[in-house]
Amino acid sequence: MKALIYDYETLSNKPTEAPVLTMALYRFDSERFIDNPYTLDEIVRDAKFFKFNAREQIEKFDRKPNKDTIKWWMDKPKPVQDSQFKPLATDISITNLVDIFFDNYVKGDLVFTRGNTFDPVITEAVLSVIDKDFTAHPFWVIRDTRSYIEGMAYGNNINNSFMPDGVGDITDQLHDPRVDIALDVLRIQALAKALS
Repeated sequence: MKALIYDYETLSNKPTEAPVLTMALYRFDSERFIDNPYTLDEIVRDAKFFKFNAREQIEKFDRKPNKDTIKWWMDKPKPVQDSQFKPLATDISITNLVDIFFDNYVKGDLVFTRGNTFDPVITEAVLSVIDKDFTAHPFWVIRDTRSYIEGMAYGNNINNSFMPDGVGDITDQLHDPRVDIALDVLRIQALAKALS
């Protein structure tokens, strides 16, 4: 199975209007799971990462931040705030999302996100205002990592957000989308190895 996994960090929990702060995406191949397993460091290092201009989205595209989400970000560790939440002069336009998907989605790949009522909805909502004719990926290739993990672990009392062996204490790195997608790939990999 070849797949693209992606994750957004946002300023709201309403996907149809959330300004996007950051995005990470990574292509993986399940053929590696057993004999050449992925590591957290490898995925975080090789994931593509984009930091977007939230103010532009609010002013130009009518995306709406949520006060509770902003407060939630303010409670995160400073390194997470600095890399995800704090505006930077290097932030890019959300209009780059078209090129990001054009350059990274390969026809035939599955597409994983953690909750298909959030990230794919954001993608469609943003693309509908910047390029109504562009489709990031076919709807039928989308998979939800939570459901996928729970399906693979059926009958075992395993939570879909379990920490895979060997990742150590990364509590202060959570909510960096590179880490979040890496953890889901490692969870799927761990279950694949256990089932093989």
